[in-house]
Amino acid sequence: MVAIRGLDVPYFIHVMVSSVISAENIKEILEDILKQKDLLLVDIVVTRTHKIMLYIDRQDRGVTVDDCAEINRAVGAKLSRYDEDYELEVSSPGPDRSLLLPRQYGKHIGREVYITTNEGKSYTGRLSSVNGETIVIVNEQRVKDEKTGKRVPALIRNELLTGNIKKAKILFSK
Repeated sequence: MVAIRGLDVPYFIHVMVSSVISAENIKEILEDILKQKDLLLVDIVVTRTHKIMLYIDRQDRGVTVDDCAEINRAVGAKLSRYDEDYELEVSSPGPDRSLLLPRQYGKHIGREVYITTNEGKSYTGRLSSVNGETIVIVNEQRVKDEKTGKRVPALIRNELLTGNIKKAKILFSK
């Protein structure tokens, strides 16, 4: 009790317990809904100012605005703004972000890709197939014909393990 002008007034101390917003916490929150909706969590970025950016995708097609809104509501229902202020953004990775998960490659079969491996080699070509952890890129190169000695076009096939890919970008024609 605190006496204010002769009155005894109850004195409350509000102790704010700060919940730490982390990528691990967000993953736990999203685990069930991602499975139900057949969505992939591609990336989570949590800044020091508690801006949370979630990038979601689908293996077979893109995500919709409704998918993003539903994920936003699911996270918002589990995090308390009373305990911790945060800003939440949910979106698809978009064309400017690299492919990060092996399951993302399948829907891009037939598209042009640019890939850099962990060894520093780079490949540009058409994504031909995806088989588990292996992708196949096909590109046309001019090679020397052994019989004629002339340079002729030939399809070159490169098999790459997704675990050996440092960066993979889809190339969109202008």
